[in-house]
Amino acid sequence: MASISTKLEFPPGFKQENRWLRWCPTSPELLAEAEAKIFQRIESDYKTSFVKIDDDCHIRTLITEPSDPSNIQNTPIVMIHGFLGGIGILIKNINALSKTRRVFVFDLMGFGRSSRVPVPGNAMEVEESYVLSIEKWRQKVGLDKFVLLGHSLGGFMSTAYALRHPDQVKHLILVDPWGYGIKPDDDRVVWTRNGENVYASSVPMKYRMFLYFGTRVNALSVLRILGPLGPAAFRKWRPDLEVQFADLIGPGVMYNYLYHCNMQQPTGEEAFRTLQGATAWASNPMLKRVGSLPDYVPITLIYGARTWVDSTQGFEIKEQRPNSYCDLQMIEGGGHHVYFDHPKEFNNSVENICCTIDAEVGTFL
Repeated sequence: MASISTKLEFPPGFKQENRWLRWCPTSPELLAEAEAKIFQRIESDYKTSFVKIDDDCHIRTLITEPSDPSNIQNTPIVMIHGFLGGIGILIKNINALSKTRRVFVFDLMGFGRSSRVPVPGNAMEVEESYVLSIEKWRQKVGLDKFVLLGHSLGGFMSTAYALRHPDQVKHLILVDPWGYGIKPDDDRVVWTRNGENVYASSVPMKYRMFLYFGTRVNALSVLRILGPLGPAAFRKWRPDLEVQFADLIGPGVMYNYLYHCNMQQPTGEEAFRTLQGATAWASNPMLKRVGSLPDYVPITLIYGARTWVDSTQGFEIKEQRPNSYCDLQMIEGGGHHVYFDHPKEFNNSVENICCTIDAEVGTFL
């Protein structure tokens, strides 16, 4: 298991705050401590940094090295987390994939420990600003061609990046991607699942509240309003996290990490709200645009069989790209967070994709 410094890292210019005066029991320091506990469970050599994008923005970054140094030439993989996530939630995938290749993971702007810079403007302007930040980050870390994997919102941003910078992407892996579907005319429909409309009246109250606040203010406004009661409410909202991560990183660690990730200044939530048109739909859905991705960029879509995301969109993507590789994989028993609730099957799928690319590259060496 890799060692970690006992000294916590902070971006240049960081100023300590008095967290005892805050209504929400959080602080950047508490988030750094929670992140460090997760990083202690990384099994390969790694380094962390705050990559400077511009004077106001630093991107929190983790880069791992393959367990076998001879694998350093294998195609690297970049993983982008979903909404309300961060580097730490990908710990089960980082450990597995780091055995054979370099793994690059970062917190999107406004999430995790990356800078909380405001992203004003309309949906397309927000999208452009995120794509620009990812491209600047790529240049700063010295990456050339890589496998790009994104979950949920990360899938949306991965596609947006690939559309503008296709020559950098060896393979696009979309994991339960958000933002592809086109909203039906019926305003009562909050999303579609397996090709069927889901109406607000059939959605459990805790998710209905999430949707309500997410389109009017910010998604986690309720937790902020609850202040010191927020951590307990968060545990009740997501009881699955204890089951999924306690054995690997210890009880309560993932709760603390995600709570502190999402109780900082909510610029990422505000950006996501701008990207939304209504409820769970994107203002500029990717199904209208993914067909323009060059044919030489292969796509694999991975869904959990129990996900709320409409997996039938994968077939629509295949229809739009008849002259390009496009594979659709379904992991039985998996939910929206299939990467951590069925990590073995998920990691095997991703590793098989990467190994195929390695073999193709190897034929030209």
